[in-house]
Amino acid sequence: MTARGKRMQTTALDISETGLRIEAVPGLQVGDVVDIEWVTGERLRGRLVWLRNGQSGVELDAAMPAQILREAA
Repeated sequence: MTARGKRMQTTALDISETGLRIEAVPGLQVGDVVDIEWVTGERLRGRLVWLRNGQSGVELDAAMPAQILREAA
């Protein structure tokens, strides 16, 4: 994941067509734009919409590709 010009590592805990729940990354705030890169090389852009209990919610700008949803199931 890239945010604020820095590359960071996190874990996706749950994904859906419109967003994902990730382990929170220190220093990020609600409203930050993030670029998520999957191991497949697929990149998605989104925005942090909530932070709580060591987790964050990312709302995606575009729908999650079906291939990623299938692989995560």
